[in-house]
Amino acid sequence: MDEEILLSYCQAGNLTENQTKWVLYTFLKDLSVMKIAEIEQVSPSAVKSWRSGAKGKLQKALNGHE
Repeated sequence: MDEEILLSYCQAGNLTENQTKWVLYTFLKDLSVMKIAEIEQVSPSAVKSWRSGAKGKLQKALNGHE
């Protein structure tokens, strides 16, 4: 998927910087939670939190809810 398209979804969903990082690492670079945590020097649970928040916000944005 194209980075511009992913970023437009992130913007539409009002994702935080870390949630956007999760989207880009996951869908552009196909990185695991563990690898993202290593790169960002955070715990895997922090990355899982980013993922959870991103998924919820994106789902609402795609369904047209605010």
